[in-house]
Amino acid sequence: MADAKTSVGVWGTGSVGLRHLEVFRSIGAEVHAIPTRPERRASLESAGWRVADSFEAAMARGVRAFVVATNTARHADDAARALEAGCDVLIEKPLAVDLASARRILAASAKDAIAAVGCNLRFTRGLTCFREQLARVGRVHAVDVECRSYLPDWRPSTDHRASYSARGEEGGVIRDLIHDIDYTTWCFGQPTAVIATLDNLRMLGISSEEIATLAWRSPAGAHVNIRLDYLTRPARRRMTAFGAEGTLEWDAIAQTVVFTASAGARESWDVTEPRNAAYERQALDFISGVTGRTRSSQAAGLLDGAAALAVCDAARSSSASGCTHSVDSL
Repeated sequence: MADAKTSVGVWGTGSVGLRHLEVFRSIGAEVHAIPTRPERRASLESAGWRVADSFEAAMARGVRAFVVATNTARHADDAARALEAGCDVLIEKPLAVDLASARRILAASAKDAIAAVGCNLRFTRGLTCFREQLARVGRVHAVDVECRSYLPDWRPSTDHRASYSARGEEGGVIRDLIHDIDYTTWCFGQPTAVIATLDNLRMLGISSEEIATLAWRSPAGAHVNIRLDYLTRPARRRMTAFGAEGTLEWDAIAQTVVFTASAGARESWDVTEPRNAAYERQALDFISGVTGRTRSSQAAGLLDGAAALAVCDAARSSSASGCTHSVDSL
């Protein structure tokens, strides 16, 4: 559990902001909700949350650690503002709308700041198990990743067409599902070039891309393919590595990891865990960094978040040109 005296401000109180409020409170932190819409204050207070009217108001209470859970288009301004004030930050994914915006956050971060990106899948039992077992497949020659779901099912009580996901300037599947780009590069390395197809099939009434396919070579030469969409029922999320000694698959929906040896022998792991478990581990990791002034080896750092955005930028450029596009270095 966190030190009960640890105070965390959660900036932005949409669905993910509310989850962060619940998670940080569950680990013992003192949490302060910072809504971006004044009309949210009454409902937050009636639900029992401490509410600060602004970032500055939270700082006046002594809060120096913040979760930036505002809309993606605001991340660069809000995260830079907190970092420039000397605060520590956990910034919801994606880090920003693009690499150029992310560079502003990087420039604002002091050397001793604790700063991470909310790629909580890094803290799941499934991905941890996958990484631990990966060496068993031998030299990897191919990696398949897919994350497919149906956007209207994400928040059934709201109109998906009014969400940030629907807006081309800050939404779309490659930003929303940047988790899958992040964990792929975490496991297999950052590409130097990408070929991609992004498309809006006009099935959801939104302006952002509804479906995307990305491909690249890993630094070790493996062929990597990632398929993402907002259009599929039932949902699917999985990663499979194909190697000289067998295959390894993590199924995030079924919560299993399966190794199949080249001779056919099969071994599986049940990695089932509660819904908020990875968020809780991420929160504890952040609090540990804040109180101990140490950077995590598991969390996605600012450079990781920027690197994933560099892949997204290259994918957009590739799709527009129809050609392979280089990934900007940091």
